[in-house]
Amino acid sequence: MTDEPTTIQPDRGKPAQPRRKVKGVIFIIVSAFAAIVIPAVTAVSIAIMQLVHPAFYTGILKDGRLITAFVEARNWQTDQAINEEIEKSLDLTRFKAEFEAIKARYDRTRSAYEKISRSDEIESLKKERREVKNLEWKLVKHMLPGESDFDRIRGEELKKIDGRLDQIEEYRDKNSGMIKAAKKEMEKSLDEYEDALSVLEDKNREAKKIIEKHKNTLASSIYDDLEIIEGPLSKILNAKLMDGPVQSEIERMLKFFTGYDVQVERGNVYYERVFDAEGLGRRSLRVKIPGIEVGLWVDDGSGVKKHVLSQLLAEEIDTMYNLRNKALLSAMFRYSDSSLGEYFGGRYLSGLGLSIQDGVIRRPPFVLKGAAAEYTALAMQILAGARYLYIVAAGLIILYAAFVFFSAVDLRRKLAAMKFLFIYPPFIILAACGIVLWASQYLFSYFPDFIENLTIRSFAKHLSFTAAGRLALPLVVVFGTIFVAGLVLRKFMRRSAGDVLKNS
Repeated sequence: MTDEPTTIQPDRGKPAQPRRKVKGVIFIIVSAFAAIVIPAVTAVSIAIMQLVHPAFYTGILKDGRLITAFVEARNWQTDQAINEEIEKSLDLTRFKAEFEAIKARYDRTRSAYEKISRSDEIESLKKERREVKNLEWKLVKHMLPGESDFDRIRGEELKKIDGRLDQIEEYRDKNSGMIKAAKKEMEKSLDEYEDALSVLEDKNREAKKIIEKHKNTLASSIYDDLEIIEGPLSKILNAKLMDGPVQSEIERMLKFFTGYDVQVERGNVYYERVFDAEGLGRRSLRVKIPGIEVGLWVDDGSGVKKHVLSQLLAEEIDTMYNLRNKALLSAMFRYSDSSLGEYFGGRYLSGLGLSIQDGVIRRPPFVLKGAAAEYTALAMQILAGARYLYIVAAGLIILYAAFVFFSAVDLRRKLAAMKFLFIYPPFIILAACGIVLWASQYLFSYFPDFIENLTIRSFAKHLSFTAAGRLALPLVVVFGTIFVAGLVLRKFMRRSAGDVLKNS
């Protein structure tokens, strides 16, 4: 009998051990990478989504207790004695009503004269004529085939404008009587307005003297009134100003800072050739920041334009019966659109680069140069792309979830990786939010000279905490939920491990 050869089957389980180790190492590396990148990208995307949304900034202003700050800033140097003295000496409330009526009459007569005399049309046509006349061929040569065509078209346009001016002059000659009568009425109302304005200026100067006389005698009772007026006045301020002109300006500025390519096309981000002392030229980046203009004249709901401070808020104060300093508070807000009020307001706004005149808060456009322009342009480029960072965050989460689901490692390792991701990175982010909130609340207490201007420091202290709170709230909600889920998962894993030990 012949011995049959013995076939030894290889142990198929042995080569799998190195492969499992390799897969385990890859799983650990990817999980560690995910634990760093996913929370960071998610946190930044949440913050960016808020920073590029106007509601974030209007929300800060709405919650900033601006009415209290306004009254405190305007009354740190006044006393309760101003209350009766202003009313008895100046009778501003009654005179302000008379002045408004005179001003409204002048506005009506001026509008009527401008309409019947067509003076606005004449000025507009004269301006247009100057622009056409001064237009040079080299500026439009890419739009026309030849210089002769340019001269012909410019001549035709000048002739057309001259014809329209002649028509208006003929109209004015035919209606000279009506125009003269309207002009006479306007000049009469202008004289009345200038006289009333002069009286108001005198009263404002007297009011300034009274304020200076009592500047260090403000009684604490005025601060009790702030708790009463804060809610009603903030409601008006938020509805008429924050949700209107302020939000529009914020939206416009956000479009500027998040639209880098658009601003390059519009010429707001550009290079300018500059020359050094040796006459060598080089390109230097420039960023033209648009101006800000917020009008305080708003619609009162009935189609009538009113000053939000001197009329709407002052009228609301007049309806309150339980104020200890009612006349004083009302007078202060009624001063807001006067030259004295705008003088005081301008002193505080100037620290922010703003000014106020004729009921409009303005900051003129300005051009950034050098390092400031470089950093601003870089920030604009980052913001332009960072708006879509949430898509990257969602993609990373989906990819990592798929990686964990299809990974060949055992379930225990998968749960351990998820537990680590759910507990430690969220804890770090929550701790960072707490530090930011603490710093925003106490920074100015520990470093009082950080901002020298007391009024601006008061605004900054409260607004900084409000801004930090609104920025941190979504992060706390999202990562707080994830952290709690991680704790639940850890408890589940410990209980499961205990059950396994008992069964063994």
